[in-house]
Amino acid sequence: MTELYYDHIESPIGTVVIVCDPEAMQSLHFVDRKPDAANGATRKRDPLGYSARIKAYFDGDLAALDEIAVNPTGTPFQQRVWKALRTIPVGRTETYGHIAGQIGQPTASRAVGLANGQNPISLVIPCHRVIGNQRQTHRLRRRPGSETVALRPRTRRHHPPPTAYPPSMNR
Repeated sequence: MTELYYDHIESPIGTVVIVCDPEAMQSLHFVDRKPDAANGATRKRDPLGYSARIKAYFDGDLAALDEIAVNPTGTPFQQRVWKALRTIPVGRTETYGHIAGQIGQPTASRAVGLANGQNPISLVIPCHRVIGNQRQTHRLRRRPGSETVALRPRTRRHHPPPTAYPPSMNR
């Protein structure tokens, strides 16, 4: 069995817990959403230097997450989707349909959406850069406002901040 390490990082959108094996990050969750994310792991400050990279990202270094090696657990389809998500450049968004086409399954946009929702390494695997065909974000699961904090630094230079959000985000 592989040894797992975890660390907590304070961020503007809540406490983040990362879990890493000796070579890569396995998960990144917000403690208020998944308090047991580190069960079975040993506490280690800044495993693989990834805590520092996450702090740098929240301090404005938008490229800080690019070199984090990831090893998420998922089906082969989910793995292909998550790999494709990491190709979306900072400041850009793609649709579920585009990602489906990119992985060679152009009719699988709904399955891409499901895989996107199961992403165990949010922020690093940028599920927040994927939007629906109507160019709107769908099913944001964090506290109201926290996703907009995550999106704002990534889109600041390329797009003006949205002036209105879909009704589903105003809950």
